[in-house]
Amino acid sequence: MTMAIKRKRNSELNEAKTDRISDLPDCILSHILSFLPTKVAISTSVLSKRWKPLPLSLTTIDLDDTSFCFRDQPQFSFVTFVYRIFLLRPLDVPVKTFRLKCETSYGHDVDAWIRGAIQRKAERLDITVPATVSGLGLWSVVFNCEWLVELRLMSVFEMIRGISSPVNLPSLKILRLEGVRFSDYKCFFNVLAGCTNLQHLVLKDLAFFYANHNSESYLSFMMNLEKLKIFHYPHPIPTFNNLVHMELNILNYNWDLITKMLQNSPKLESLVILKGTPCLNTTCVFHIKDLNSETLLKVKSGWDRGLESKGRKWKKNV
Repeated sequence: MTMAIKRKRNSELNEAKTDRISDLPDCILSHILSFLPTKVAISTSVLSKRWKPLPLSLTTIDLDDTSFCFRDQPQFSFVTFVYRIFLLRPLDVPVKTFRLKCETSYGHDVDAWIRGAIQRKAERLDITVPATVSGLGLWSVVFNCEWLVELRLMSVFEMIRGISSPVNLPSLKILRLEGVRFSDYKCFFNVLAGCTNLQHLVLKDLAFFYANHNSESYLSFMMNLEKLKIFHYPHPIPTFNNLVHMELNILNYNWDLITKMLQNSPKLESLVILKGTPCLNTTCVFHIKDLNSETLLKVKSGWDRGLESKGRKWKKNV
């Protein structure tokens, strides 16, 4: 082997050993780490001194208590971990996204964590918890966060109550409420009325302690929506001038309702109709060009022949 070949090979080996990732700017490294669960991202701080301060500047905090090994003390390791994240992180370092998923109830600790995220200007909140003991204090903060762009609350079975003052969410574009319990319809309406620029709305499995609702349509607050998913809706249908995508999930088809939705959605481009349970769905997907009553009759005829009983997915381009 000639000296030139040896030098070339040694050069290639040295180049292969070079840590190119660590040479990247902090902003790029932090962006890469933001795609990892926060527990994993923080573990990179042991790699070298270069990586040690990076977790403190993460723009996404993604927490899941199932990633912790619960033994004799099922809560303390996770609770301590979350509080350390907020205590070590300066208030002037913003959090873009705060995602919290828990299988264990942490009571008022959840309130404190959400407040900590909002104090750090979180634009996206994604909260999945089995129960909270939240009262007026927390919700008055969440529902008056002027910079919040996306809010997802799932499985929050403790009642959201006491929202009698105006809700102010002028920047909110995406709202998903699933398994959320409200004290009454007025409280629920106040939330929707404060989302003046909402574009994407998902409502599923909501519960109301006092069923004192009237015939007022909560979708009347949402007429500028661009995307909508409906799982059950007994009220009159308003006109959606900006709606381009709609999903209907219903147990028994009401073709008059579907026709009315189409008539009141002049810019609709795609329609998804789901029938049945989550484990056995029949799906009809339409790309809207000229959907008329004759087409709906054909679709109804197709289901009447028993397509849904076979659990088949049926797609149709119109």
